[in-house]
Amino acid sequence: LLGNRHGKATGRAEMEAALHKEISRLLQETEAKIVGKSEKE
Repeated sequence: LLGNRHGKATGRAEMEAALHKEISRLLQETEAKIVGKSEKE
């Protein structure tokens, strides 16, 4: 967290990129579960 003032923009961009990765991963997992369920029935 030290020296965060000058790197706030890049830090924020990295955080947003990580968030997008996490969200898309969760979406893919959820989709896979839904597809798996509908295929079983």
